Amino acid sequence: MNEFTPNAIMRNALSSILGAATPVANDLSLTADYYRDGIKAPYEISESINSPRLLLKNAIFEAWQDASWEGWDGYGAAPVSYNAYDAASRFAESLPFGVAMPEVSPEADGGIEFDWRMNDENLLSVSVNSSGIVSYAGYVNGNGVQGQYNLNSVFRLPEAIVQSVEKAVA
Repeated sequence: MNEFTPNAIMRNALSSILGAATPVANDLSLTADYYRDGIKAPYEISESINSPRLLLKNAIFEAWQDASWEGWDGYGAAPVSYNAYDAASRFAESLPFGVAMPEVSPEADGGIEFDWRMNDENLLSVSVNSSGIVSYAGYVNGNGVQGQYNLNSVFRLPEAIVQSVEKAVA
């Protein structure tokens, strides 16, 4: 029977990488409760404490918490909803391992933005809204890239955005 828990997925991945002859512990997760303003982060940590993916999850959580009320920017910005937080978290989970940590920030329209900036010729901005619409634009090797897709209707990240993110941080 296939297990799809974080522990089972990580155990299977490590077994594949290390080879079947190497035993892998059954419990690889480190459960941590991250609280901010009395709200528990709704995720279980299954990465190492310093992993880029965990740092990204924390940055998304903080963007949500810092902008979860009307006018959080002092100019009437829409609050970042739980749905936007959830969609941004799902987008982050779909990123390939090894991608550099983006700058994460709330947007005035209630979305969450991810920015990768290497130089003027390689940068990418990705916006995720509460409906799961992902919009991206930027430059890869000086060439403009842009697109949009619905996170709720695709199983994995479109290849165009994967290539853009990888090139933007190369």
